[in-house]
Amino acid sequence: MNEKPVREGILCGIVGASSLALWFLIVDVIAGHPLRTPAALGAGLFRGLRAAEAATMPGGTVGMVLGYTVFHVLVFAVAGIVLAHVVAMLEREPAVFLIAFFALFVFYEFSYLVFALAFVQRVLQDVSWPALLVGNGVSALSMGIFLYRRHPKLHFKFELKLDA
Repeated sequence: MNEKPVREGILCGIVGASSLALWFLIVDVIAGHPLRTPAALGAGLFRGLRAAEAATMPGGTVGMVLGYTVFHVLVFAVAGIVLAHVVAMLEREPAVFLIAFFALFVFYEFSYLVFALAFVQRVLQDVSWPALLVGNGVSALSMGIFLYRRHPKLHFKFELKLDA
């Protein structure tokens, strides 16, 4: 296995995970309950509970936040590795850009939808769907920018030609 895409993918995943975590921290602080989203998602993921129920358990909210954070970073690292391998392929074969972009978009959105249906539905009262969707976009954009900046061979020139 080529080491560069794996290392780059892990970094890309950390960028995506961090941007999403920062987004939810901002949303939660504005709403007046810092770390509520990762606590709710951790409770739904690990215990099938809502955040309020998890807070009364041993380890409570802190345990749910820490557990979910580890899970969150690992999932994003795997997604980043996949993205980095696709970008490496695109550098070798730029003609497949549209197919690869569409496939990545479908993969990313499908993975998110499966996660949301499996775990987020349990905690919908504790997590806002619009915040989740915006957060998904923020993480995808941050990962895309990260990879775009590291791969100048893939920079495309967008020109608007106005011939009279």
